[in-house]
Amino acid sequence: MAELAIVFRIGDTLCALEAGALHEILEDAYVAPAPMAPASIEGVVNRLGRLYVVFDLGSLVGLSVHTPQKLMLFGHASYSFASWVDDVVGVARLDTDKLETENTMPFQVHTLRFGDRIVPMLDADAVFKRVDELI
Repeated sequence: MAELAIVFRIGDTLCALEAGALHEILEDAYVAPAPMAPASIEGVVNRLGRLYVVFDLGSLVGLSVHTPQKLMLFGHASYSFASWVDDVVGVARLDTDKLETENTMPFQVHTLRFGDRIVPMLDADAVFKRVDELI
């Protein structure tokens, strides 16, 4: 079975993360505030009894979400994280779409071809480690 990456948009930029870490995509969710949390932590979401720390993925990679439309819920080891994105646009296959290019943004490990676009693939482990450091 091919490894897949979920392709999403933050602002005007497409990015990708391993689809295996993705639990769910929500169109709407109540995010409970997290008082005294760092600015990049927006709050928490309770989904089916599991708490997800909602963080600003865009700020970690130097981008800004324009209109948060989708909340992507990720699970990694013993941690659960969520992030708003402008849109989820599709799925890429790592076995056929992976390209080796120069990394252009933080946490990027390589690049994917998605249609006629070149998309930075983010390192889920590094992103989750950074969010864990923030909380």
